[in-house]
This record gives sequence, structure tokens and C-alpha cells, in this order.
Amino acid sequence: MTANTSRRNFLKGAAASTAVLFVGVNPSGGLAAAGESTAQFNPFVKVGSDGAVTAIVKHYEAGQGISTGLSTLIAEEIGLRLDQIEFEFAPSNPELYANLRFGIFQGTGSSTSLVNSWDQYRQAGAAAREMLIAAAAAAWGNDASDITIDEGIISAAGHSAPIGDFVAAAAQLLEHLKTRA
Repeated sequence: MTANTSRRNFLKGAAASTAVLFVGVNPSGGLAAAGESTAQFNPFVKVGSDGAVTAIVKHYEAGQGISTGLSTLIAEEIGLRLDQIEFEFAPSNPELYANLRFGIFQGTGSSTSLVNSWDQYRQAGAAAREMLIAAAAAAWGNDASDITIDEGIISAAGHSAPIGDFVAAAAQLLEHLKTRA
């Protein structure tokens, strides 16, 4: 059997498939705590109290590996192995998830996914790491510069715990910083 698909029908099918991916996703793009067990530190990183880290991928994945590439940037910044991070696709919100090469337009194309997202995802992962470290420093009474995260474990002299243990405290710190701003 031979499938004879036109470009127009392919694009219609791709658009319908993309729409299905967004069903049930919160389109608000909220930057604060998303619930009791999950905190969204910025538009690109969510961390659960179980230690599950999710990269929010703003580009369409068509087999070119962008989901893995962007997740890897966040994993490296936080201090995770690649098997410790998951991804989900961003909701439609061009203000938060614009392709920086295209202006205020949320799109993928012209080999721009990694080049326009590199700094955003590195900074997002680093910001999440710093919030988790600040929460651990406050809990343990350590200086933040003495704390590290390796393979999802936060460590300092005499202390060690999974990152999930500090999600709620980090989300509270974030809320405090937002109200001061």
C-alpha cells in the first residue's frame, strides 16, 4: 500500500497532532509554585518534591533531537544525569516561549532551535540550581558556595539530600524574591 500525502495534508495533520499535545497543559505559563509537589522556577524548569525535573521544551520536535538537546542543557546546569530529566512541550504562549530569531512568534525552523535557546535554557537551569542551593544553605546553615549538586543530590560538609527535599523551600524563596521585586 502506498501513501500519497500532499504537503498541505501533512501540515494539517502535524497541526492537529500538535494541538493534541497541548490538551490538559496549563497555558498560563505561571512562574511560581505549580502545586504542593511541584514548583515551576521559570518558564523552562519544573522540579517535583520527588526530585523529578522537567524541561519545558518550547520548540517542535520532529526527530531532530531538540527535546534531548534542550533537556541536556538544563540537566548539566542543575547537576543531573540525562536519565534524571524529563521533558514536556510548552503551551502556546509566544510571550514566554518565542523563538528569539523570529521575534514574538513561537515557532521552530531554519535550524534555530538550539542557537536561539542555548542561553535561555542554560540560565533557566542555573537559576533553578541556585534556588535549590539557597534553600539547602538556609536549612543547613551552610554558605551557598560550599554546596554542590551532583546527580540530583545536594551536598555540603556533613549534609546530603536529594533535590526534591528542597523544592518547597526553594519555591517559597522564589515567592519571597518576587514579592520584594
